[in-house]
Amino acid sequence: MPNTDGPWTLSLVLSYLNHHYDYSLFAQSYDGPIFKWHVEQIVLSPFFKYITINRYSIFIFHLFIFLLNCFLTGVIFKKTNTSNVYFFLMAGAQITSIYFYGLRIEPVLITLVLSMILMDLTIQNFQLKLVFQSILTSIIGLIHPVGGIVAILTMIILFIINGSFNVRNILAYSFICLVCVLFLSEFSLKEYILYYLKHNQGDDHSFNLNTIFKYFLFSPVFLSLIIILLKSDKKKLKSFLIILSFVLPLLFLGRSYYFVYLYIPIVMIIANSECSKIKFKSFETGILMISILFGSVFTHFFPTYRIIENPEYSRTFNAALDYINDYGERVKSDKIWTTSQLSMEIIDQENSRLFFRFYKNMDSDGITLINKDVVIFEKAELKNDIIRNLSPGIKEYRCVEIFPEVKGLVTLSSLFQSRGPGIGLWVLEVCND
Repeated sequence: MPNTDGPWTLSLVLSYLNHHYDYSLFAQSYDGPIFKWHVEQIVLSPFFKYITINRYSIFIFHLFIFLLNCFLTGVIFKKTNTSNVYFFLMAGAQITSIYFYGLRIEPVLITLVLSMILMDLTIQNFQLKLVFQSILTSIIGLIHPVGGIVAILTMIILFIINGSFNVRNILAYSFICLVCVLFLSEFSLKEYILYYLKHNQGDDHSFNLNTIFKYFLFSPVFLSLIIILLKSDKKKLKSFLIILSFVLPLLFLGRSYYFVYLYIPIVMIIANSECSKIKFKSFETGILMISILFGSVFTHFFPTYRIIENPEYSRTFNAALDYINDYGERVKSDKIWTTSQLSMEIIDQENSRLFFRFYKNMDSDGITLINKDVVIFEKAELKNDIIRNLSPGIKEYRCVEIFPEVKGLVTLSSLFQSRGPGIGLWVLEVCND
């Protein structure tokens, strides 16, 4: 199932492709014209322009991003004469981390930052290289500010590694970035900042040490690689400071998923050290094998077992997707509200809208249903959330069961003793009679 982040991002792209250049119709129609996201729309739209939008599209896209990141990492390692072992370890680290399956924007921004590193290795003219890297930094920062911080840190480290860290180069880089940001934002940088602040109000983005422990728990291969590099690299202090320069700002953002950006400093350390000479002895081999096995439990073994143990769950989910796809083909005018998990079959329709639990926090008017507008959802527990988010003017409604609820999937935290929410399908509509 896609989480909210995936369809939310795709909403921006599809609105752009449908010529609503300043809107995000599916996920954020209540905002009206916005400016924050148009750079993201332009960057991502070429991929989605030529593929059919359905339940598989967003997963195919993120598979493409994974392969592209592996390709860029491989080219970087080849240009720095790094052993192929590290290429496979970095690929394995992604495959065994649940954070690279989250359908968020971070893996896409990692692609752009890797491109900046590759430019550093391939473009000989320093001024030309600086211009291209500054443009990419600006694009990354306008897509997501945390990515912008990572891009800036990457450039600072590249300056230091190349011996070009000085006031003149830092000022030149900053000036070019500022000019690019202003042009790319159509001189609406203020709207970007205000929009970001509005949509993050109430979020706890403060220092939280638990976030890095949570990340390494579900991304154990990355932790193993860091341990091996710090243990074996002759320039231990330099490697440690590079890692620390990324870890510290990410700790203050209060979210574990931002630590996926540690992919970048690990690649830089491997590419700029004598890692090819590191011999994988029993300790290194053992810790890697254990971390790969441990990570695979969360990303592959457990999810597969859950589906095998309860096949009725996946059958009901696919039946729900078939229903909403058929419904969307029949209804082209009345609004269809749905959850992110069901959205991929109708997300490209202009009459589709995203329901989420805190909708009324974003739009004080709430969900307005008129005529034959409906809300379609797959979990019984969501009914009360939907009713709470309805417009105050809606007094009468009915909820029709399409598919009866089946039992939920077993949970790992309970050691398979309890289950998550069940799944079915319901349609909530206004009573007009």
